[in-house]
Amino acid sequence: MFDGRRASLVGDTLTINIVENTAASKSGAGSTSKKGSASSSFAGISGNTFDPSFNISNANKNDTAASNTVSNTFNGYITVSVIDVRPNGHLVVSGEKQVASDMGIEFVRFSGVVNPDMIATGNNVSSNTVSDARVEYRTNATLDMANIASTLTRFFYSISPF
Repeated sequence: MFDGRRASLVGDTLTINIVENTAASKSGAGSTSKKGSASSSFAGISGNTFDPSFNISNANKNDTAASNTVSNTFNGYITVSVIDVRPNGHLVVSGEKQVASDMGIEFVRFSGVVNPDMIATGNNVSSNTVSDARVEYRTNATLDMANIASTLTRFFYSISPF
């Protein structure tokens, strides 16, 4: 009676507010050095002034440094359907949205497990409160085809001797 229209059954819909921000950075450094030397000399032979000498010196040093920073931001909305209700009442949700334009088709897929206590007014849920969340964004635009071609090219260059 007081529950309202909160999603709770298979087939009910929820609106997921996708608010995903990730950032990672990594850095490392290393240094190696190696030194070596050798020398040799010969004294005169049978009173001759033959006096060759031989010297070798070697020093190697290698310094390396690397840094990598990655950040992603994904914001938007997608409506998903409840596909299962677990014994504890948590809702397993899944949904897909396709948007077509003259540049290609965008696919947004979302799935996860929603705690019913996290459902706000209007059956809205923030993606950062969904457990086992899977957010997928794909396109079939020409830019993505260029990335695939670049990956394939790198693969074939890695196995080709020329």
